[in-house]
Amino acid sequence: MRNFIQCLALVSSMIIVGSGRPAVADLMLNFSTNNGGDFSNSFDAQVGSTLNIGVYLQQSAPDTVLTTDGLVSWGFDLTRTSVETGSLLFLAPNAAFDIENHKVTSSNGLQLEYAQNSGLGVNGNSILLGSLQFNAVAEGTSLFTINDRLIGSGLANASWNTPGLNNLDEQIFGNGAAGTHQFSVNVTAVPEPGTFILLSVGVCLMLVLCKLSRGNGMASRIVQPSAKTHSPFAHANNIFACALLTQIAMRRIRKEAGFSCFPFHFNSYPRKPNAIFDGQFGRCR
Repeated sequence: MRNFIQCLALVSSMIIVGSGRPAVADLMLNFSTNNGGDFSNSFDAQVGSTLNIGVYLQQSAPDTVLTTDGLVSWGFDLTRTSVETGSLLFLAPNAAFDIENHKVTSSNGLQLEYAQNSGLGVNGNSILLGSLQFNAVAEGTSLFTINDRLIGSGLANASWNTPGLNNLDEQIFGNGAAGTHQFSVNVTAVPEPGTFILLSVGVCLMLVLCKLSRGNGMASRIVQPSAKTHSPFAHANNIFACALLTQIAMRRIRKEAGFSCFPFHFNSYPRKPNAIFDGQFGRCR
């Protein structure tokens, strides 16, 4: 009985001591292309465009280590699975991290480590570390992986610290600081100018023929080369051809630019002998 009471007292004391420790935040790296307005780990770009990506350290709960203590230093290694889709540059760190401890750039990635000269720490639920720039040059998807700069435990291997030298590496990258954070950039081609010309011609012809078909009968004289070839369905056939030309152009744009849909499409065309085309993109009445 005495041993049981002693064990119970020991467990109670451990609980009391543990409850006095501050809550540990769940920390992770996240990425944004609009100054932290929203975050994602997947981005789209077109060949020839430039994409600026901010790298942030975030905590999942308020009033924990980043808000109470802050961040005074950070460092990571960034590698990519493909270099054919574009080049990646490091633009600049957050101005608060004004000491450059380590910076190496190569065709395969980046190695960065920065600290704060004042030692006061940067506080907040979401802290900007620095900005990357991706220059898209070819179609495809590049996957970027971020690892801890100094893998291992203890202050000697710490890259991420609070002003009180509280090591955050394992909270960000997992046990042994060996975990990873990733983001990807999907690059698509810009539609060729010839496709837009084809689309414009088809739309213009279709609008002209529709307007003439509502006029005083001049459309029949314009689109009919002679009375021998006259047909009561000639207008519909010509408009159908223009609509088909426009649809082909739109499909080419969808294929080249990776679009999944368009704001309008042609659901049906004049097919019945008594169908009257009303000019509303292939709709009959």
